[in-house]
Amino acid sequence: VMFVDDDELMRLMVERLLEREGYEVRCCSSADEALALVRAAPAAVDLVLTDFNMPGRSGLELARDLARLRPALPVLICSGYIDDDLCLQADQAGVRRVLAKEHLLEALPMALRKVLGPAAAEPAAGG
Repeated sequence: VMFVDDDELMRLMVERLLEREGYEVRCCSSADEALALVRAAPAAVDLVLTDFNMPGRSGLELARDLARLRPALPVLICSGYIDDDLCLQADQAGVRRVLAKEHLLEALPMALRKVLGPAAAEPAAGG
């Protein structure tokens, strides 16, 4: 799971949460960094969770760019302010879910299981 957010504290909290849930996590501080990593190793990422409001390229712009690189790659956006326009634009960009940032830590594990499937974070048998 790749998490993209310009807020260092948020990256640390989400990274720790997802690792406790059994996911391998890669955090990026910008959309450009995330795009470079996906371009370098497209199959290494199973899902991207991105903040909507970031300096430079927004989470929606990142979602659109990722859809051109890997159309089937699930993208989720989190935002502190969700309105109908954001939801419509996210849907048009192929975003799977829009999550409220204030409830992200509580809602994220279930959202990932719904998008990736329940076995996605479980360790391989025998390992």
